Amino acid sequence: MVRSIAALVKPELVRWARKSAGLDLRTAARRIGQPEERIRAWEAGEEAPTIAQLRKSAQVYKRPLAVFYLPEVPKDFAPLRDLRRLPADVPAQYSPELLYLMRSVLARQEWAIEMRREVKLTRVRFVSSADIDESIPAVAKRIRKMLNISQDEQLRYRDTDAALRRWVAQVERLGVFVFQSSDVALAEMRGFALPHPIAPVVLINSKDARSARVFTLLHEFVHIVVGSEGVSNLVLPNRPRTLEQKTEVFCNAVAAEVLVPELALRSAMKAAGTWQNRIDEVIRELSRDFSVSREVIARRLTDLGFTSRTFYERKREELTDEFERYTKSRRGKEFRVPYARIILRNNGRAFARLVLSAHGDSLITGRDVSSLLNMKLKHYDRVTADVFRQRIAGGADE
Repeated sequence: MVRSIAALVKPELVRWARKSAGLDLRTAARRIGQPEERIRAWEAGEEAPTIAQLRKSAQVYKRPLAVFYLPEVPKDFAPLRDLRRLPADVPAQYSPELLYLMRSVLARQEWAIEMRREVKLTRVRFVSSADIDESIPAVAKRIRKMLNISQDEQLRYRDTDAALRRWVAQVERLGVFVFQSSDVALAEMRGFALPHPIAPVVLINSKDARSARVFTLLHEFVHIVVGSEGVSNLVLPNRPRTLEQKTEVFCNAVAAEVLVPELALRSAMKAAGTWQNRIDEVIRELSRDFSVSREVIARRLTDLGFTSRTFYERKREELTDEFERYTKSRRGKEFRVPYARIILRNNGRAFARLVLSAHGDSLITGRDVSSLLNMKLKHYDRVTADVFRQRIAGGADE
């Protein structure tokens, strides 16, 4: 009988890996497939896991196996505060999936920073260029000019697919990396931003509706412009007190003014005539015209005094329930999306282009490409062809 080989690892590293993954002992034991007492013994140094058990632990904790052989516990990142959440009761402790996603995005950002420094790229000038004490319309006007999307162009978008692609493309054109992910529950995270003067990053949850993703993108872009982090949501306190709350109110207000300018909305409401008895129809029409979610329109109407906060709260709950029913109806149905398009959606064209260019210049290996883009190398040629096309691909980035 072959004897199992014990893994000579420090118990404090085993304990750190579990806690930093956001798992309690019971959950960790269940996922690893070992008794809770055994996991506790590993962490107390009373027993040592076998190599096979350690490998399974690494999978569960979403850490490379080599991390368990470090000489000491590494200094882990502080969980981000800039998380756009849905209006819901969410746990204060981040899920293992969200913690892993944060680490993944931070690792890609760090790589991008070094790569941009390698090519002597100067800083992205607009990062931290605004202050929350500035005029909201003034900052919104600057952002609209930076993104080079006129109101007339926005009103010509044929659907939210086209709108999302265009806004993302213009944000990336300014030097921001835009990632998307469906690995985290929408109730926990809609998006977050990582301001950095060389390689700013925005991530949005691709489980959300495209119209909602447009607002998340703009909200997080404002965070980049302000250069700060903070818990984000459409539902905010009436009287923000902390700097974090004030920043969130500011970012929401600027994003709303960029996407649905006050003057344009007032003009549209005036043209709607007697709208009070058909408010749902008006919200739907305005949502289609501005290519944003109905929730954004409902909140904008409330902020501008057309409707009450009670109406908004009721409408938000109704729209949330409607979206949940819609997503449930899609479960189990197959939607064939080209693999290259998924890779480009998840990584963004700007980051994918940087990775593939580095490979073309022999600065990184094929294995690095596979790791950075989370891509099978057999799709390299197709993804490369799509990335370097001048025109943004047609169709929806599912």
